[in-house]
Amino acid sequence: MLTSGSGERDAMSSEIEKANESSPDVKQKAAEIKDIINRADKKNAKPEDVAALRKLLAEAPTMWRAAGDIGRLAIDKLIETISGTPLIRESMAAGVTAIRRELEGENAPLIEKLLAEQAAICWLQMGLTQYAYAAMHEGESITLTRSEYWERRLSATQRRYLRAIETLARVRRLLRPHAVQVNIGAQQVNVIGETKPSAPHEGKKD
Repeated sequence: MLTSGSGERDAMSSEIEKANESSPDVKQKAAEIKDIINRADKKNAKPEDVAALRKLLAEAPTMWRAAGDIGRLAIDKLIETISGTPLIRESMAAGVTAIRRELEGENAPLIEKLLAEQAAICWLQMGLTQYAYAAMHEGESITLTRSEYWERRLSATQRRYLRAIETLARVRRLLRPHAVQVNIGAQQVNVIGETKPSAPHEGKKD
């Protein structure tokens, strides 16, 4: 079951506080919001508390991301499966965020942002599977059945990752038809911009 912790509740309060920065009673409003969030963040919350929370979410369109961003929740859950130190887990989280932003690029439309996030999730899932597959071979013999299972699992995550990247690239080409591909050595660089026809050549006047 998906549940939100104190971090998500504080983030939601922060979002609604930003939305009310122009109001003179921001602190009081934030306290009221925290109270509503605490009352609604229960398995058997009262209908009136759920209705109040729904109203808050409607008033602050970005607040849902604090506890309802399913992509972010999926990333957090994947990272939680690693039995490493906070240094490793926090570095992974930062790495996924950096990769997602790099895939998005600047001024990306919503559909590209969603596809970039999916590609980042697939990248993380593939990396974790590769790590588990490599760790499985350390210091112990494994059965053929188990080895084949992990081979199939790794192949599946690789295919999912490559499809996500391919889909992002395809959609980006459709949305930005004026992208010009430039080959520099062995690399291909996409330059986004309008392609303007060259000016007609003017011959010499007699």
